[in-house]
Amino acid sequence: MKDIVAVGECMVELTAREGGYAQGFAGDVYNTAVYLKRLAGAQANVAFATAVGEDPVSRGMTAAWRDESLDCSLVYRDPGALPGLYMVETDSEGERSFLYWRKDSAACRFMTHFKEKGGASQLRNASLIYFSGVTLAVFSPEDRNALFAALIEAKAGGAAVAFDPNYRSSLWSSKNEARDAFECAYAIATVALPGIDDEAAVFEEADPEAVISRLRSLGVVDIAVKLGTGGVAGYDGTEEWRIPFRPAANVVDTTAAGDAFDGAYLAMRQSGKTGAEAGEIAARVGAFVVGFRGAIAPPRAFESFMETLEL
Repeated sequence: MKDIVAVGECMVELTAREGGYAQGFAGDVYNTAVYLKRLAGAQANVAFATAVGEDPVSRGMTAAWRDESLDCSLVYRDPGALPGLYMVETDSEGERSFLYWRKDSAACRFMTHFKEKGGASQLRNASLIYFSGVTLAVFSPEDRNALFAALIEAKAGGAAVAFDPNYRSSLWSSKNEARDAFECAYAIATVALPGIDDEAAVFEEADPEAVISRLRSLGVVDIAVKLGTGGVAGYDGTEEWRIPFRPAANVVDTTAAGDAFDGAYLAMRQSGKTGAEAGEIAARVGAFVVGFRGAIAPPRAFESFMETLEL
């Protein structure tokens, strides 16, 4: 069994429905962890590394994580903090808009507890560590540097490190701050999962081949660049590959399409599939989850869908 650690946040998700809002739990790294675990199954122990409060909502969160078979041994309790919250609304084409309340949330304080509990030593058994640009954005600069140091140590010990920039401009003081943080993350990463829109916004680079070349020059050996309607382009350490766009049969809510892609891609690469094979399956997973409201597709529907995949 492989030990995988996903470092990030989970928030209370309020999704607009007729007559009100439905509550769930979501966050980019959490979403990826869920789909990674669903695809990997018993082959991987997936730990979600974050912090929560001691309130009833936080207890409900951790119960939901355990229901998804996530390892909660790196979930820290912060009695002085509450979980973040966001509201999502979708238009007639499934595109979403968000309102966030996350300042000083428990997840933002994760690194304080991580350092107190031994820091990098807690990642000693990890074969893969995943984090995102949102993870970096909600941490202070000091905590970002502490995370980078822990990742460097884990990488030196043999762990793969996966990064998705998932750029959200409202979380950063400037584009330059985000660029500096992403450059540090890419220099550590062995796996990169960027979206081309993020690369264009932060690095002013909209050509996928140029993105792949730049990331390879930094030492990244496994790359999947999400191109929207252009499909996916990548490199798997042996060869470059490209797959066409796979349109969804039904688009209800595009929330977590990229997160689901990341989770499925990482699960399939961990199982030994080539980059192109992993990309094909991940694209199908991303296209499936947009058929449901909210970030996490219902378990039973997802189980039925998995039976159609050639795993």
